[in-house]
Amino acid sequence: MASTSIADSTDVSTFPGSLLFAGLTLGLCGDLLVGSANAAGPGIAIWMGLFGLAACRLAYDNKSMQFHAIAGWSVVSFLAALMLIFRTHPVIILAMLATMLTAATMVIMELNGTRLKVSLLSDQIAAGIRVPLQAVSGAIPVLGTVDIRTKTSKHNKMALLRGLLIAIPLILVFGSLFIEADQKFEALATNVLSIFSPELPQHIFRAFVFFWLATGLLAVIYKEPQPLKFALSSRFSLGKEETLIIMGSLTALFITFVLLQLPYLFGGRETIASTEGLTLANYARRGFFELVAVSGLTLGILLVMAKASQVPKLFRPLAGVLLACLLLILLSALQRLLLYTQSFGLTVDRITALTFLLWIAVCLALYGMIILRGQSEKFAMGMTCSAVVIAFGFALISPARFVISVNTEKVGDPGYQLDLLYFKNLGSPGIPVLLDNLELLPDVEQCFLSENWLQALKDEGPLRYQVAGTDDWRSWNLEKSRAKAALEAARDRLPEIRNQTCPQNRGH
Repeated sequence: MASTSIADSTDVSTFPGSLLFAGLTLGLCGDLLVGSANAAGPGIAIWMGLFGLAACRLAYDNKSMQFHAIAGWSVVSFLAALMLIFRTHPVIILAMLATMLTAATMVIMELNGTRLKVSLLSDQIAAGIRVPLQAVSGAIPVLGTVDIRTKTSKHNKMALLRGLLIAIPLILVFGSLFIEADQKFEALATNVLSIFSPELPQHIFRAFVFFWLATGLLAVIYKEPQPLKFALSSRFSLGKEETLIIMGSLTALFITFVLLQLPYLFGGRETIASTEGLTLANYARRGFFELVAVSGLTLGILLVMAKASQVPKLFRPLAGVLLACLLLILLSALQRLLLYTQSFGLTVDRITALTFLLWIAVCLALYGMIILRGQSEKFAMGMTCSAVVIAFGFALISPARFVISVNTEKVGDPGYQLDLLYFKNLGSPGIPVLLDNLELLPDVEQCFLSENWLQALKDEGPLRYQVAGTDDWRSWNLEKSRAKAALEAARDRLPEIRNQTCPQNRGH
């Protein structure tokens, strides 16, 4: 069973006014830079940079021992946000958001007394659980105990702030009811509210959300270390018999599979082609994602077994054999990917899976070098740092553009046909290639693309997201900007293609 112990109490009697000031500033900046923008771009990068500077300043003022860790992971978060300016693919966006979450997790773990170098995987899991809890509830004690009084002030400004936070929603509710109930009051309210923007309530709400989350996360800097635990119960342990059955059966299964794969690994295309009932296409298409899943699941099982097994002398040799089998399985998965690419081209899904496979390979190597030697402190650090590095590498290569480059270079190879329809699903990076080869597509696709691209240039239609936000610097994106420039260059050609391929426009 897994058990968690999460304490949210703090020994800090008051929080400094600088924390509240930083939270309010980040709230206003969040609305201006991120909340009212159409998409991720420079706005979120600037806000993340401001958040990192605020965290470093508060940590420095508080003489925090983890100042360098906060500064380092703040840089990582800023770089992840900066990457959103240059990439649009959803997988990259998720990878960068996961990187930001990882950075927040590492900071909270360090502030709770566990250094990254000696952390366990359970420590990182516990800190990861704490991040959303801290973001949602961390601002509550700040509003109750922050000290913003100055030497020259005799009034309790905190009480005034709390009163305003309670009164404003009440005024908005009753004011709305009075507006509906009386025409004269509606006219008066309209004259008063005309001073402000009609979108003012939305701005207030967005600013409040950013203020609340930023203040909650920053408040952890002032809390006393409260180590969190998320570990297997001591009652969950495996003796000699259980270890032998579990590891022995898995090892036998993996060895059987590897022995069957050896002829294909070393025989290449000729062996696959000469095997009855097996074609190169079936071998290349089938099994890649399953083998990636096998690698990830096996790593998880080995981590649990290393913790639960009470007989390391029996577990470690069997785990070593299992790691050797996994190495061959990874090679088999890589071979399938290469054969698939040579025959059918590349896809973003397979690049994503290959990236995950690379990370699993690094983790397995760390497992063999660290855990099988009886050490466990540095494994979690290597696992986390390698994930961050690989995530940035994945974003830098731009999977969508890489797929386009690989597949277009294969044009002219015997038996290869460029799948232009797939490029339509790649979003902004696929637009320039599609425009260059638009006449090669079926008429129905030419009609759909030309019609919707013309609408996208007017910020309308289902494909407007591919170029949306380029007019607002806060949501500007490099790939969207290139796509829009390509559409602008083809603005005169698109109506002609639409008239020729769309049935309702033929003859015009």
